[in-house]
Amino acid sequence: MRRGQLLSLDAMLSMVIIILLLGTVTTTSNALKGEITTVLGWYERANIGDNMLDILVKNPGTPENWIENPTNIVLLGLRDNSYPFAVSSEKIRALAHFVNLSPIITNLYTLADSKDFQLEFYLTTTNITVSGEFPEEIFMNLTSELQNIKIALSTDNSGNRAFQVECDSVLLNGEPSPTGNAIELNAGDILEFVTIDEAQVLISGNTQVGIIPSGSYVEVQVIDSRSNYHYSFDSSGGVCTLHIGGQGQVKLIIYGNSAGSLTIKHVVIPAANLTTASIRIALINGTVVEDQTTINASRSRSPWVEYISRRIVSSDIIYEKTRVVGSAQPFPILLGTLIHNVPSYAYFEVQVPENSAGNMTLVAIDGTILKGILIQRDAPGEPLSGTIAWKADGRTYAEFYAGDATSIRIPWSSLFSEFNDETNEKPVELWMYENSFGSNVTINDLDNIGLLMKPSFRTTVIKLWVWDDS
Repeated sequence: MRRGQLLSLDAMLSMVIIILLLGTVTTTSNALKGEITTVLGWYERANIGDNMLDILVKNPGTPENWIENPTNIVLLGLRDNSYPFAVSSEKIRALAHFVNLSPIITNLYTLADSKDFQLEFYLTTTNITVSGEFPEEIFMNLTSELQNIKIALSTDNSGNRAFQVECDSVLLNGEPSPTGNAIELNAGDILEFVTIDEAQVLISGNTQVGIIPSGSYVEVQVIDSRSNYHYSFDSSGGVCTLHIGGQGQVKLIIYGNSAGSLTIKHVVIPAANLTTASIRIALINGTVVEDQTTINASRSRSPWVEYISRRIVSSDIIYEKTRVVGSAQPFPILLGTLIHNVPSYAYFEVQVPENSAGNMTLVAIDGTILKGILIQRDAPGEPLSGTIAWKADGRTYAEFYAGDATSIRIPWSSLFSEFNDETNEKPVELWMYENSFGSNVTINDLDNIGLLMKPSFRTTVIKLWVWDDS
């Protein structure tokens, strides 16, 4: 170190290094501060969506029954009141219905931390289509007097020729019929069969009473028989024929149904497979917006957009003791899971204004069986008639009901058949498909079958976008 020199060379080098280190630390600190601020901002934004969905799906709302009076809502929530593992589809639909109410908007805006958002619900969707003709009733009451009655091929004018039937359809008193020799029919016997050929019913020689169409299910009930009344059932090469008649006098009731051409299609689309939201709710600057173009424009102006989705279990039950239906598109009027059998005394009633003519089609889903229900009247003031039809085991089944000029009653047990309710449950639905009466129709449950039901459980997808277009 020279005389007059303040610092030695080593000290000067140390000073320079310290200054450089301080500059580097300051620069790094500022950079880290910016990165930390960015990360905290991202974390805060990401938490908005997570927190919003947590509150919606993990609490039932305050009060829990807010859907009954949404103007008194304190906290919005979608969790099912009785099943904490599921959200309530009923509450989701209620949210969409009441979304324009001020208390609902305030809750949503608060949950979104005063940010803009779009909330989409993808609910398991059912599509139902009905085509073709319902079966028609076959009923011939030939009991007024003892007479010679034959059932024969319709194209045989002599009335003696056998007609073709489905081989496994011929039953005598509920048991498969033997083939071969003629079998005598006595009073009380019931002969069942399904026609392949069109058949005719003849009395007094060859006087035609009626036609039985091909594909019809027929029951012949012998009320009284005298002398030699019998049938023959023959099978050869996979072709089965039936000959009914004899020389005796007889009283018969012939009833059943034609096959019709009714076709019901039922397609269930899982929520995860849907490409269009079932329900869409968006708020921009605290205002409900429905136009998707406006929503997209707002989202594009935001410096950030956060997206989150969840797949959850939802409960679904639809039941009202009384429903008034118009001519709207197909929609469910009852949906859930039966946990007990429907009692035989339980009925539902359809009320139609007396001055209306037309028909109404309903579809019942009885477990895996699809049933069509037709309520009709050809002219104002006439009695209503009802038909229930379904297919099982390769056969068309049908039941027929009669009402009066204003209403008709049908047993619930005809829609939802018996099952082992000690070990099983059964999903059931009733859909309003079409109403051509030209007026509203009222459907009443006369015996509270809602008490026998619990919700069905399905998958629901929720998608949420959050942004800031302020």
